[in-house]
Amino acid sequence: MSKSFVKCLACGTINVDRDYCSNCGEIINIVLKRQLESENKIQEKEEEEKSKVPSRIDELLKKGATHPNSIIRALFQVIYSVWLFIAMLIGWLIALVVAAAAG
Repeated sequence: MSKSFVKCLACGTINVDRDYCSNCGEIINIVLKRQLESENKIQEKEEEEKSKVPSRIDELLKKGATHPNSIIRALFQVIYSVWLFIAMLIGWLIALVVAAAAG
């Protein structure tokens, strides 16, 4: 079995077959370091989503979609469908302009 010699970038100590420096405790395994960083980013995004306060429009649409009166629920579904169609139409127009400008 081959040994892996890794020099710690923080303190310069040579370590043999370790993920963390034996002198200062710094992570010296690059794969482990990247994995921990990506897990931290995912956790930060999840915490940000949890702490994110919904806008008043989102709250209104959610209340309308779950309203006990079926007529109001249907009205909100129609409004949402029209809004979605308009948003897609605007996106299509932007894509068309960009494609025409690109030549």
